[in-house]
Amino acid sequence: MKNRKSIIAIFVLLAVVFLGIGFAATTEKMNVEGTLNTTAGDFDVVFEGSAVDNNEGKTTSGVAAEITENNNDLKIKVTGLKYVGDKITIHVVVKNTSKEFKAQLSNWVVTKPANNKYFKITVPEAAPTDAIACEGTYEFDLVVELLYASIDGSAAGTFSISFDANAVELQPTA
Repeated sequence: MKNRKSIIAIFVLLAVVFLGIGFAATTEKMNVEGTLNTTAGDFDVVFEGSAVDNNEGKTTSGVAAEITENNNDLKIKVTGLKYVGDKITIHVVVKNTSKEFKAQLSNWVVTKPANNKYFKITVPEAAPTDAIACEGTYEFDLVVELLYASIDGSAAGTFSISFDANAVELQPTA
C-alpha cells in the first residue's frame, strides 16, 4: 500500500510538472508598446482691432491706425494735431485666438520719441501680469497729445510698443 501511495504521489507530481511544461509551451507573453507625440497647438496672438477717438472734439486730420496683413503689427500715423492739448486716443485690442493656450505677454518695451518736446505718448508701461484667457482679449489705450505748437508744422516723432506673447499650457482637469 505504501508503494502504491508513493507511485500515485510520483504520478501526481509528474502530472503537475508535465502540465506546467505543457502550459509554458502553449503560453506566450504579449506586450503592447507605443509612442506618444503631440503636434503644435493653435497659438496665435493678434491685433484684433483699434479705434481712433478724437478727444475733446477738436479737428484733426490724417489720423490712421492700420493693422498689417499678418495681424501682428499695428501701424499708427497721427498728423493734424494743431493746437496745444489736442489729443488722439487709439484703443488697441490684443486677442488670443487660441482655444488651448493662455497667452502671457512679456518683454513689453515702449519707445517714445527721443528728445521730442512736442508730443506726449501715454501707454501702459508694462505688460499685464495676468495671462490672456483662451479666446480672450487685452485692451489698452494709447494717447498722443500735442504739448507745444510747431511754428512751421514740421514737428514729428516716432514711437513703438513691442512685446512677446508666450503660450501658457492649461492645467489638466481631473
